[in-house]
Amino acid sequence: MPKSLDPIEILIRRLQRSAGLEQSELAELRTLQVDVADVARNEAISREGDRVEHCMLLVEGFLIRLQHTRGGKRQILSFYVPGDIPDLQTLHLPTMDHSLAAITPARLGRIPHKSIQELCNRNRRVADALWRETLIDAAVARTWVRCVGGLTARARVAHMLCELHAR
Repeated sequence: MPKSLDPIEILIRRLQRSAGLEQSELAELRTLQVDVADVARNEAISREGDRVEHCMLLVEGFLIRLQHTRGGKRQILSFYVPGDIPDLQTLHLPTMDHSLAAITPARLGRIPHKSIQELCNRNRRVADALWRETLIDAAVARTWVRCVGGLTARARVAHMLCELHAR
């Protein structure tokens, strides 16, 4: 993949839209260590049952959250776009209860839990901004559950396309 924007700047843009952080808080975010890795289309990033020690920041591409049904099929639970951190909950629940996979070639920034936790301990507003992102992700997931149970296949696809366009 070609060289992309700095992952932390992508995170900052995301948090600025929802939290309006101050320059000192942005400076603290810029101290986070990020390890960037490219993943191939259909590559699993983490699997249900994995214990993880970092959060993933999606820099480029698209990811999905999924679980496998008893019949072995995969059930997509969420889509993720650049700027999303689909596994922030692993800061407090380090064992994955779902899987993450790339549906396009993707670039990810891995941010160690320890670094995020230390930053959150130093700066309450950054912690609140990250918590807010987790709550938004949960709200989107609840909407997906409603859609899967109550909409036709055509309406579910239309909802997904509208969601991705809006995000």
